[in-house]
Amino acid sequence: MPPPARPAAASDVLRPVLQGGPPARGRVVGVFGSAVYLELAAAAAAPEILALETYDALRLPCAVVLADRSAARPFRAVRPGQRAAADGRGLTVGPLRVEVVRWWAPRRPRRGAADGHAMRRLRALLPAPDPALARAGAPLAEWLARPGRGGCRDAVVGLVGLGDGLTPAGDDVLAGALVALAARPGAQQLGADLGAEVRAHAPGRTTALSAALLRHAAGGLGVAALLDVVDRLTHPGGTGLDRAVVRLLAVGHSSGAALAHGVSLAGLAPATLAARKVCA
Repeated sequence: MPPPARPAAASDVLRPVLQGGPPARGRVVGVFGSAVYLELAAAAAAPEILALETYDALRLPCAVVLADRSAARPFRAVRPGQRAAADGRGLTVGPLRVEVVRWWAPRRPRRGAADGHAMRRLRALLPAPDPALARAGAPLAEWLARPGRGGCRDAVVGLVGLGDGLTPAGDDVLAGALVALAARPGAQQLGADLGAEVRAHAPGRTTALSAALLRHAAGGLGVAALLDVVDRLTHPGGTGLDRAVVRLLAVGHSSGAALAHGVSLAGLAPATLAARKVCA
């Protein structure tokens, strides 16, 4: 007799693959204590990356979240390469059955201009980036500070896929910048142009998971720790910023620091930008 299905809550961004569409099939591409990453595709559709997470995991914008905490080891029988499928009611992941019983809406950053003191405080709290990452990020910093003078495409290509792991550090810098720009009044076109370049160049240059997270970041979606920092920057004086930065820096081996550096780079953008295409 198969084990009972585990109830879960799914992100709204996953409705096309989990609800109402044709069955999607794929495989497990990564297994960790608090998350399993799946690549699924319906017939004639592009693959979609999903994260099946425990309740105490990062809460990625493309996550299906269990009630279990990681200490319960709900993924102990799941292995990379096992088959995965979505059938309109839930997921089958190796021997694990998950049924979606509710939906949740990923957070978006609060709109508002960054407080100058808070941005300076953020930069003071960040560790120095790896020299290779700092060199690769310099063209992005230059373009953000002087949009319209070219260099966006080269800046993106220099960062996408740079580093190790499922989410390379260069991708995290771009994701942090994209989410921060989504919060900036007047920076919509800048963020849209940067996001278009990222979506164009990420597939094939980085991991499937990181490419998916970059696509979500271009829409202003990210992990809660990143959004907390971006939201704190809009408070006068950056109330609560120090604690939010500490939580973000604790994300992953280096992801949190790279995300935070991306937020810092976004702060270089002019306060007011014309509503015109600036990525060249």
